[in-house]
Amino acid sequence: MSVSVVTPPTDEPVWIDDLRKHCRIPIDDTDEDDLLAIYLGAARDWVEGFTRRAVMPQTLKLTLKSFPVEEGWYSATAPIELPRPPARELLSLDWFDQSGTLQSFDVDDLIVLTDREPAIVVPVPGVCWPVAQPRPDAVTLTWDAGYASAAAVPDGIKNALLLVAASNYEQREATSDAKQTEVPYGAARLLWRHRFVLP
Repeated sequence: MSVSVVTPPTDEPVWIDDLRKHCRIPIDDTDEDDLLAIYLGAARDWVEGFTRRAVMPQTLKLTLKSFPVEEGWYSATAPIELPRPPARELLSLDWFDQSGTLQSFDVDDLIVLTDREPAIVVPVPGVCWPVAQPRPDAVTLTWDAGYASAAAVPDGIKNALLLVAASNYEQREATSDAKQTEVPYGAARLLWRHRFVLP
């Protein structure tokens, strides 16, 4: 199983003005805005890795070597779980049939439950998962993930993101005489309750 980003986020959950205020940089001092934007992007990336969540809207792809198996056996209706919640909409489900021809599932033949974590995809009653050709990329699912907007991102995640970005701003070098920490402890504490762990 592998997950990749098809379309990355185009916005961040907090603004550069918010980071400026957090770092106590004068609001009209825009000299380092390009640098602050890099720190915000890097902080979001770290937060997404730590929480195993998609924070802002993005398109993800899950690649599987087969349709689901349960206890070592092929399962015609077992759910496929979509990692990196929240999932918003399934865009496609493609697979290679036994002859190696790429096929696409009709989305109307699928039940997609995005109101839970992880979101799951199952065939509708009367439809079964097909048997895919054995290969590393036998099945691919593409979906829209992430909170719908910056306003929907939980405040704890935003706060942690500001802490991480501010830490990057204050500790610009790999080494220094000042005491440094790998990641602000407060950020990790804020994020633990948002961390996604498979049941």
